[in-house]
Amino acid sequence: MARTSPTPRKLRIMQVMASGPGSGGIEKHFFELCNRLAADHSVVAVGHPAYRDGLQADVHFESLGRFIGRRNPATIFRMVQLQRKWRPDVIHAHASRAAAIVLQARPFTSAVRVATVHGLKRRPFVFRGFDRVIAVSRGVAAGLRGVQADVIYNGITLPTVSGANESPFPPSPVNPDGPVVVSVGRLDRVKGFDILADAWRGIDGRLLIVGEGPERPALESQIRDRGLGDRVQLLGFRQDVPDLLAQADLTVIASRREGFGYTLAEALLLRRLVVSTDVPAANEILPARFLVPCEDPDALRAAIVSTLSDQRAVEQAFEPVWEQAATAFTIDAMVAATARLYREVTGLTMTRTAG
Repeated sequence: MARTSPTPRKLRIMQVMASGPGSGGIEKHFFELCNRLAADHSVVAVGHPAYRDGLQADVHFESLGRFIGRRNPATIFRMVQLQRKWRPDVIHAHASRAAAIVLQARPFTSAVRVATVHGLKRRPFVFRGFDRVIAVSRGVAAGLRGVQADVIYNGITLPTVSGANESPFPPSPVNPDGPVVVSVGRLDRVKGFDILADAWRGIDGRLLIVGEGPERPALESQIRDRGLGDRVQLLGFRQDVPDLLAQADLTVIASRREGFGYTLAEALLLRRLVVSTDVPAANEILPARFLVPCEDPDALRAAIVSTLSDQRAVEQAFEPVWEQAATAFTIDAMVAATARLYREVTGLTMTRTAG
């Protein structure tokens, strides 16, 4: 006698990212989502050839070529080919360029279309053609005029701290016992490191800026011209960012604009103190006293000084923040919420098997 029992059906998921090679937040999100979803589903990742190195062996990889363009006929044709080859249930595009490519290839697939918006958008019209849209913070969702979005915060694996006895900080030319503040990110104008350097005048402590990017020469000149060379150091790219965050007295985010800052998640999961400009998702989890207006070095300086002056009381204020981050900013939470959305939009919740 045949019997039926409900069993979860593996989804065929195509993840698409169309930017060039890089190591920023979007790439991190893409790799971690692909790798974790592959444990329970069939996942094919589509993008630049360099992406292959960030993916586990159980993730299928397909290249879109080295010259990816949202209006490039070769790119669109390649996307159509891959859709026909893999016959996905879900095609998930990350950011605007991938969204445009997926939309142009949509007549050639019956897959549902999902897009993730990773940053603030002036013209979000491309996302209107998707069955569901994910925003990485409430602030990003609010900026998608005419587009309804589900908010799924970026999640990360709990940062691993080496536990080494030696300090990860470079030697201090002055006041080695003073407070140490760390700020992490690409040295780009949007990250506001120039504002942070201006705010550092008059602060008795060390500021360590971690990252590389096109603004490095300008920052070096600014630090030198303001006589901050003994208190502000550019450390460049570092592999031990969790160690730096874990041992710093404070993490500062000075961004002019942000969709979701991975440094925020890393610092809070390490139970560290954070002062930030008023950007998503910092303004969705931090108490108001630790938020300052963007591009206001005086307000930023005051918040830093106030936080460093009474760290024990500040830690008490951060207890509920750390608890919320431990739930909202983990990779498990991100992957589970994304998989639920896929199930909802496809309707492929269960299959029936005979025995």
